[in-house]
Amino acid sequence: MVCQNCEKDFEGNYCHNCGQKSTVERITFLGLLSEAFYEVIHFEKKEGFLKTVKVLTFDPGKSIRSYLEGKRKKLYPSSKYLFFIGAIATILTLRYHFFSHNVHELPLEDLLYSSKEFLINFSIYVEEYTTIINIITIPVFTLFSWVFFRYSGKNYAENLILNTYITAHQLALIIVFAPFFEFFPAMKDPILIPLYVVLTLVYNYWVLKDFFGVAGISEHARVVLAIFYSYIGQLIVNLIVFYLLHQLSPGVCPIMFF
Repeated sequence: MVCQNCEKDFEGNYCHNCGQKSTVERITFLGLLSEAFYEVIHFEKKEGFLKTVKVLTFDPGKSIRSYLEGKRKKLYPSSKYLFFIGAIATILTLRYHFFSHNVHELPLEDLLYSSKEFLINFSIYVEEYTTIINIITIPVFTLFSWVFFRYSGKNYAENLILNTYITAHQLALIIVFAPFFEFFPAMKDPILIPLYVVLTLVYNYWVLKDFFGVAGISEHARVVLAIFYSYIGQLIVNLIVFYLLHQLSPGVCPIMFF
């Protein structure tokens, strides 16, 4: 048959030249919705979204390493995975005030008013820009995993993919916790948020350990230090971005820094 896209002769279900399907249906509204859904989820493909969720949950470090070593069909693209998970996580953090609720409850006598005002506005900023914040700070985490494990031979770009998957799957935990926020709101501040923090730290450690094949006390210490400096670095970056947003548009972050 002749491809309707590039006009090349071919046999089979797809054109060998441009990849278009042999059968092209008329575009409908239902078709657009279906295409958008399957473009994200890819149920029928090996690199599908649900398969990636499963792999990153049960065997993340080795799976990401094999992906970088050439098995590119094993995982959903890291950037698309981050944007999809990040969009849902942002909606949920705004819905349940994941970061700012407990700050609002702080008694004034425990903090200077300006300090409390700063914490409230910063936590709101974190909620409203969850995905953007993680995109900005991924290079920070990448820098430290690259520096501390440069002997592994993995370049900065490969470390960037690694940390994108880690960050996206940490955000996925917010989705897992959402039903508990809905039905057990009293557990949110004393139990759920501390548990979320612990789980993200443990997950970060686990992935780095398996990815770099860590063995021995000194290498385990490298993992801990890489994570420690990454979180300090990302906090500094977030504060800088928060300050710049305030300077460029004071209405966005109404806070007195001095």
